[in-house]
Amino acid sequence: MNPKKCLALLLALLCMLPAFSLSEEAPAYQPGDTVELKFAVTENPNKAVAATARLVYDHDAFALIPSDFVQNDMPFLSTNLKGIPVGETVEAAFRVLPGAAAGVYSFRIEVEQAGDINETEVSGLAFSSFQVTVEDLGALLSRAEEENAALRAQLNEAAAQMDALSLQISDYAQMLAQASSENETLRRQLEEAQKALEEEKARADAEKAEFQAQVDAQKKQQQPSPSLESDFNYEIRNGKATITKYTGKGGDVVIPDTLGGYPVSIVGDKAFYKCDSLTNVTIPDSVKSIGVNAFYGCGSLTSVTIPSSVTSIGGSAFYGCSSLKSITIPSSVTSIGSYTFYECLGLTSVTIPDSVTSIGVNAFSSCNKSLIIYISKGSYAESYCKRWKLNYKLQ
Repeated sequence: MNPKKCLALLLALLCMLPAFSLSEEAPAYQPGDTVELKFAVTENPNKAVAATARLVYDHDAFALIPSDFVQNDMPFLSTNLKGIPVGETVEAAFRVLPGAAAGVYSFRIEVEQAGDINETEVSGLAFSSFQVTVEDLGALLSRAEEENAALRAQLNEAAAQMDALSLQISDYAQMLAQASSENETLRRQLEEAQKALEEEKARADAEKAEFQAQVDAQKKQQQPSPSLESDFNYEIRNGKATITKYTGKGGDVVIPDTLGGYPVSIVGDKAFYKCDSLTNVTIPDSVKSIGVNAFYGCGSLTSVTIPSSVTSIGGSAFYGCSSLKSITIPSSVTSIGSYTFYECLGLTSVTIPDSVTSIGVNAFSSCNKSLIIYISKGSYAESYCKRWKLNYKLQ
């Protein structure tokens, strides 16, 4: 900032100081001010009372401003001889007279007469009282001027310090100009580096896309073709095919997603029952459930691909599949039947998702002793493993 502008700002603040000081050090009340007070009943015998009361204050320093509650110095407390509850307020306003001397003044309500319905005197009525301070305006202004004079001296000292700072700012400005020039050079270098990086990234992205296309094409070539439709016996139920029996030669079997033009929805009960020649099986995404004993006794079966469309695996579905090594159950499955993987002697790894909420008895009994079931903490599968004393790991 320009030193001259800083000095001008300080002088402007200096001119405003009397107003600031006066505001902060103003007396509680000054002549002409309005004092608003609320008096409250602080003690009450809880009886029906008729009361006569008056406001007590210095009439030479304050003038009462009549209101709906107070007329002619007499506060209106209650009507129809009702009890005056604790906390009942009487609002009164006063104007500080021009001739009011500085000092502390008291305000209170005095009960002149209080009695019950039978005019029997009642004690125990009390009202809050207040003290109000009136200060002399001339003395306040004098004190404010003294404080302002001290502040002016401080501002003069600050102005001198700002003159010294302005010299330092000038030096800093020169340094800043030099740094700005250097920064501009660095900025251009950074832009060039960013441009080169973007070009390199674009080249890498293109190579990655080309490589991924090659991988996808290779995977597509490697994907086995669906088995012949003639290898399956099936039934059509509600517009969907259910496999009832596999009649093919075995080996690697890819179940087609349609049979007879209908989507394959169920691998039925005993569909691959004791098919010893079956080594691998891929189940299509159209299948919703795997039936009871579907792959029972398939001793040569080493792997099975279960899609995320399957929701249930029937009891004894893989009973005695002794060559099966690992199984990953998709998160779509909610139930696993009893004895599903019973006597799968080669099974060492099973992954069960949180979606499974039902597992039948002996589903993993008589399996390989090194079998580890991978589950999530707090899942149904965790409680099942604990109940059946199965080896498991949290993932």
